[in-house]
Amino acid sequence: MPIISIVIPVYNKTEYIKRALRSVFSQTVTDFALLVVDDGSTDGGGAIVSGFTDPRLKLIRQENQGVCAARNTGIAASRTDLIAFLDADDEWYPQFLETILRLKEKFPRAGAYATAYKIFYTDGSVKEPDFQFFPAEQQDGIIDNYFKAAPFIPVSSSSVAVRKNVLEEIGGFPIGETNGEDLDTWLKVAIRHPIAWTREWGAIWHNEPRARYWTGEPQLSKTARRAIEEGMIPADKIKDLQEYVAGCQLRAAKHCLEGGKRDIALQLLEYARGTRSLSREWWECWWLARIPNNLTPRLWKSLRKIKQIMKQF
Repeated sequence: MPIISIVIPVYNKTEYIKRALRSVFSQTVTDFALLVVDDGSTDGGGAIVSGFTDPRLKLIRQENQGVCAARNTGIAASRTDLIAFLDADDEWYPQFLETILRLKEKFPRAGAYATAYKIFYTDGSVKEPDFQFFPAEQQDGIIDNYFKAAPFIPVSSSSVAVRKNVLEEIGGFPIGETNGEDLDTWLKVAIRHPIAWTREWGAIWHNEPRARYWTGEPQLSKTARRAIEEGMIPADKIKDLQEYVAGCQLRAAKHCLEGGKRDIALQLLEYARGTRSLSREWWECWWLARIPNNLTPRLWKSLRKIKQIMKQF
């Protein structure tokens, strides 16, 4: 049996999937099972995957159900203790799996293992995130307080491997969530298990512009509130968790205001009340949320245009 499984969800990523697959087959660790879940692609992506004849690769086809369902299909089909994830438009450095397995051996009690990653933008620029939750001299270890580290995004959907039993324990990825679904998953893992992390660059996140909007309370916010209510969060870390999700709640409130969902926006703003998000931006949203629904979207869009103009001066 392979020592690790790899799950790649793919939906209309014809121009990228070859790059992702080649980065997998270039790994220094070769004992793996690769599960590519074609989530109803209409651009011939599945055919490209079929063109790879490596016996370690298995293509699973399903009707389009979303990235969370595709990942969950891959999880269910996996037969290994550890599952690594790679998005179809991202890629790994050759030593990614080797680094993950080294972390697993060094920190056997962790529920997930993640590496640092670089961000490649469409304009050709490259960003090396400043992961400030570790002392500069520390190479790897357990993330002491994930909630405080979370704003730095220590875990991405292409730089992590999670134990299968942990994924089953949290119910996999949240079906129906299309924005921040991976962040919710890592939060659920962190609430229950330690996460090991290393500064070694393991993955490349190709940041493609995507228009994603929340139309209600984000799953991340629901998960955090439920965990606090059920006493799953140590008392000294509750404030850190609330501060983390407040940013998400504020962004979702903006989306709801723009969509005319004033009541939902107000509720989200109340969830964020008392955190550092009580800034000018928070108050702008709060006042706009009290304007009649038929005016709020237009005023919000006008405010956004004014801000964009002001940035030019």
